[in-house]
Amino acid sequence: FFAAVAVLFYTGALVLPALLVLREVPRPRKRVGWIALAVLAPAVAAHAAFVAPNDRQVVERELDFAAWPREGPRFTLVQISDLQTVGDCERQDEAVRRINALEPDLIAICGDYVAGPFYEFGPFAGPGPAIESARRFLGALRAKHGIVAVKGHSETRALRERVFAGLAVRALDDEEFTLELAPDRRLRVIGLGYDAPRFEPRREAGTLTLVVGHVPDQSRALIGRDEAAKAAS
Repeated sequence: FFAAVAVLFYTGALVLPALLVLREVPRPRKRVGWIALAVLAPAVAAHAAFVAPNDRQVVERELDFAAWPREGPRFTLVQISDLQTVGDCERQDEAVRRINALEPDLIAICGDYVAGPFYEFGPFAGPGPAIESARRFLGALRAKHGIVAVKGHSETRALRERVFAGLAVRALDDEEFTLELAPDRRLRVIGLGYDAPRFEPRREAGTLTLVVGHVPDQSRALIGRDEAAKAAS
């Protein structure tokens, strides 16, 4: 699937614009609009490939929840997603430094850990730079209560298992666990698969629920869960 996406990307960014320019330039009455479009396409692709991935930003939100007393200690959650590693790079090292500087209590990673290349067969068979890079990234992260992760689309389950092997990463696939932070503070962590959320809504005193998933549309299925939990309680 991702190989097909790559072919379509480079075709739209380079091949089709080049063919369009070759067709229009020899014509006596050139269509300037098509030529401009042909020039714009590789420029947008270059921005997407080389500029946007290096635009590292930290977005902070401070929230209050009725389930936790306001006078309690601050809990810092860091959420990241779509590492899509291809090999070691400076932006990855900088991301680790920024994340650890936040001194997170918990790190949640929402899928898509490696992009390739993978050396699975032939004389170069081995983990490949993408897997090793993802492992170094995850292994360098530090959080008081650890790292939780859910599956993404860019790698198979076998590849994820190779990435997580031996690391302090708790992979959740339609699973949950509870962090006992204090007698009156608990965090229920739920990791979703790809399907509609199947966990049972419930409301417990002092318990806050964190749902981690890769597919943004899953958030729509969470609407009304709080009301259901109120009714159940």
